[in-house]
Amino acid sequence: MLEKMEIDNNRLKQEVEENNKVKTNYQVKTAHLERFIRNERNKIAFYEHKNKTLEETNRELYLKVISLNERLSLMRKHEEKLHGKIRELDERLQSNESVDAYSHLHPRKVS
Repeated sequence: MLEKMEIDNNRLKQEVEENNKVKTNYQVKTAHLERFIRNERNKIAFYEHKNKTLEETNRELYLKVISLNERLSLMRKHEEKLHGKIRELDERLQSNESVDAYSHLHPRKVS
């Protein structure tokens, strides 16, 4: 009977040792998984911050593009006005040149 108890005791000790090994193995795996999860969360936080920064940059660039488009539109309107004035001055110049071409026939009186 004592011998049977000793065998049972040894068997139980072996089971405890095996269970401790399994427990240690799971603790190691759990630590690895926790580290992996922490690293992945850090990556996510980094990319979320980067994405937020890029969204802000995009918003700023979009506003600059709108501002530049408005300025370009104003400059084009101003350019059209200048072209109109240039045409008007060209027409005046041509009409003055045609008058000057015949001025030797009818000299102007100088006062």
